[in-house]
Amino acid sequence: MIRPSDDLASVIDPTTAQGITGNIWLSRKDAATYLGISAKTLANHVHDGPTYAKFFGSVRYRLDELDNWARQQMKR
Repeated sequence: MIRPSDDLASVIDPTTAQGITGNIWLSRKDAATYLGISAKTLANHVHDGPTYAKFFGSVRYRLDELDNWARQQMKR
């Protein structure tokens, strides 16, 4: 049972959080690795790259948003 005083980070691991929310959040470095590009390239494309969120100055990308953005980049 989770109590209000519990530190959620110690109670809910990433796999459990994904099961609850359906989301996985990646750092810029991890998102770049996932996409097969450098973190610097990803940082340089903040206006035309995948959507991201900033949490207290830290950039985070949702895995499903990375997949959606990558699909949109497909060319024939």
